[in-house]
Amino acid sequence: MTFPKKLVFHQILPVLALLIIGGSIGWLFGRKTGQNAVLYANSIHPIRQQNSKYQYANPLLAYDSAESTSEFEEFKPLEQQIKDMIKQKTDSHEADSVSVYFRDLNRGRWVGINENDNYNPASLLKVPLMIAYLKQAESNPDLLNHKITFTAQMNTESIIPFETPTKLAVGSSYTVDQLLTAMIGDSDNGAKDVLLSTVDQNALAETYTDLGIAN
Repeated sequence: MTFPKKLVFHQILPVLALLIIGGSIGWLFGRKTGQNAVLYANSIHPIRQQNSKYQYANPLLAYDSAESTSEFEEFKPLEQQIKDMIKQKTDSHEADSVSVYFRDLNRGRWVGINENDNYNPASLLKVPLMIAYLKQAESNPDLLNHKITFTAQMNTESIIPFETPTKLAVGSSYTVDQLLTAMIGDSDNGAKDVLLSTVDQNALAETYTDLGIAN
């Protein structure tokens, strides 16, 4: 095989043109990628608890970004699996409505199915009830040692269907601290009934407002 000793300019020109075009495309792609990275960084916003009433809490709750499954394909298989499972359960009448929200806490990417639907919070309402008592206990520590008697009128087992039987004994007295422990640790509905019937309603309503929960 032999090579020409001299290259004519018109033979070099196409090669130079290809190099220039390739370099330009690479530069534009790199610039666009950099711009996208800046836009993504600017789309992330910290979410903090802004409430001066809580002396020891100024937490960073989360980082919010615009990323969702519609923009990223990695959760598409998961989304489809969840949708198929929900359809199976609703078709067989094992469920009327199902909502799922999954979020990658490290990157903020998420996928949701019916994630904005509203439901009865049920036992989750025990949490703001506990918060209301503990908030009052900050200024009145003796509140936790206050004893309350569990009466038959406070027991809702016969009124609310499917309610788990309480471990509290009718006629016995318990401290607020014991009732909070039973309500949260054992999900005891009797303890919930006692605390709910004696809670400061203004304090509870204020807790709902702070948490963004409809009262």
